[in-house]
Amino acid sequence: MEPEGEGLYRVIAVRDFKTSRSQGPEVKEGDRGGLVSGPYNLSQRGRCWIEEGAKVIDQAKVLKDGLVMENATVSGQAVVTDLSWVAGSAQVQDNAQIQEGGAVVDKAIVRDGATVRSAGIVGGQAIVEHRAMVEDGAMVGDKIQVGGNAVISGKETVVTGDRYIIKGITKTETA
Repeated sequence: MEPEGEGLYRVIAVRDFKTSRSQGPEVKEGDRGGLVSGPYNLSQRGRCWIEEGAKVIDQAKVLKDGLVMENATVSGQAVVTDLSWVAGSAQVQDNAQIQEGGAVVDKAIVRDGATVRSAGIVGGQAIVEHRAMVEDGAMVGDKIQVGGNAVISGKETVVTGDRYIIKGITKTETA
């Protein structure tokens, strides 16, 4: 790691490896990665990586083949693990968990103990918060906000724009 000011450090790869995502970067020893608060933010096991431009700060962690790319930020005590990834300008905050192949992309925000797992995807400008869960291939996008103890689950569950499909039932909201 190299000091980068503001109490942050630049990750430097200590070995060659291919990240867990097919479109993820191939990392070579000496490559510059993203910014971290300390060595505890990025596990040295597996193929986890923080790409240059991304930040993992505070007590947040990237573990078990997790990947943080582009301009994404992971903060608080959030965890990205188990082949999951965060990209774009997405933010994962507080005690959020991204696991089991979950993804947070674009300008989406996942926070306050929410979980994205089992190939669930949160994108667009969506916000998932307050212990809500997106799982089992479900997608949440556009400007949708999911909170409380809500669970968005299953490959037939798509939430996007002013139209949503939950377990095969389609409804269009009208203004």
